[in-house]
Amino acid sequence: MSRSVNIFIDTDLSLGKIVSHIEMLIGVKLDQYDDDGDLYFEYKDSPMYLTFGAHDFLNDRDMNFEDYVFMLDVRAIGIHNAEERISQQKIMGQEIYNKLKGTSNFKLMLVDDVQKKIEEFNPTEE
Repeated sequence: MSRSVNIFIDTDLSLGKIVSHIEMLIGVKLDQYDDDGDLYFEYKDSPMYLTFGAHDFLNDRDMNFEDYVFMLDVRAIGIHNAEERISQQKIMGQEIYNKLKGTSNFKLMLVDDVQKKIEEFNPTEE
C-alpha cells in the first residue's frame, strides 16, 4: 500500500472556493470527479499526485480529524526508490502546508500517512 502525506483543512469556504484557492496557491489545476455523488478533485503529474475532498475519518489519539472538513492527500509518483519517494512526498506535503498556513485563512493539520500528526495550525490562536 502506498504512503501519503495528508493535510486536513477546516474552512467555511465552499468546496469550489477552497479548490480555487488551493489551485492558485500551488499553481496546479485540480480536475473534478464524481464517485456516486461524492465529489473529489485530483491532480496527477509526476512527481506529484494530489487528491482533495471531504473525508470521513474519526478522531484517533491526538488527531482530531472530525475538526476538519477537507483532506488534501499528497503522494509522490514516478519515483521507484521507496525512500526517495517518501522523502519527496514529505517535502511536497510540507511545502503545500506552509503555503496554506502562510495565508492564515485555514485551520490545518499535517499528518504522515493518516497515522502521525506532524504539525497543527489554528489562525485564531496565533
